[in-house]
Amino acid sequence: MSPLRKSFIIAALLPTLARAHHGRDFILLQDYSQPAQGSGNLTSGFEWSRSGGADEYSVEPGLLYALMPRVAVGLTGTFMDEGTGFGYASFMPYIHWQITPRSSTFPIRIALVTGYQFAENRDPSPVKVKVITPGKRLPVTKSATRTITLPDDGGGSEDPGPCGPEYGPDAPPCPTVPVRVSRHTRHAGHDPGGPPQPTTIIVSSSSTSNTSGPPTTSFLYVTPETPHGEGIHRHAEAFFSAKLILEADLTKDDKCLVNLINITPESGKPAWGYGVGCRHSFTHSIGVGLEAIGDCGDANEHEIVLATYLSPTHHLTFNLGIGHGLTKQSSDFSLRTGLVWRF
Repeated sequence: MSPLRKSFIIAALLPTLARAHHGRDFILLQDYSQPAQGSGNLTSGFEWSRSGGADEYSVEPGLLYALMPRVAVGLTGTFMDEGTGFGYASFMPYIHWQITPRSSTFPIRIALVTGYQFAENRDPSPVKVKVITPGKRLPVTKSATRTITLPDDGGGSEDPGPCGPEYGPDAPPCPTVPVRVSRHTRHAGHDPGGPPQPTTIIVSSSSTSNTSGPPTTSFLYVTPETPHGEGIHRHAEAFFSAKLILEADLTKDDKCLVNLINITPESGKPAWGYGVGCRHSFTHSIGVGLEAIGDCGDANEHEIVLATYLSPTHHLTFNLGIGHGLTKQSSDFSLRTGLVWRF
């Protein structure tokens, strides 16, 4: 079996660099380095995150190949499960250009990564909510649309039944309906600690009209009509991406870098973000680092990750990162594993 074929098999079976996509030396961030001309990196990755009791998973395979000195082309794909099952989310072709040559004596290495993400743009799925109406049945054989406030924790529960004036004078007032909304698609345009923003939902239900009788059970189908997130963390939306990389060696064993990130979607406002990280190498094979990534605007999603980098051979690097969200819009906890196979 050829080395290239082995590379594809290993990349398909082992986890990779998720979310940051393609760097060799970091798990969240994109770094300056790229393969030598005529060679490449295969990556494959997995991420698990928890936010408000809801779990999300993603798998992200990728390829980076150096066409010529200082210029490499890459491709990544993203498959996600935000509570409705694994499915295709997006893929992104991109170009990695080392602006400063590798031989430069300038203390800061500079690179630019640009690409376009083609996405599925999946809408949130309807949520089936169980309704128990005590004491009597209300006339609910109709549909209605109303605006209610979704709590920010994204959890799920039970709705108390038909409510609001459209169901008659005896109908109870409409309470908050906690509907699961992915943190990547919910509207995040409010300050931390402020009230959650109203979200329009469509409620449809049916039942038999009766003025008295035992408690009955019916169901509501609630579809959140939420816009895509306004920050840099977008995985099922088409956009143009640009990332400026600034990297420097503090010592022969310590490296730091900064990512300046821009996301320009097909519709909506552009978003800006940052990434910073430092790593220390104990040996050529073992290193540890601290990385952070976040939004510069109202989306306000920020995360810090403690990572370990292991390179048992020159051709193989395995990374492990444990993350924690710094704001209520961020995931509470995340676990990332990553693999880079050089060929």
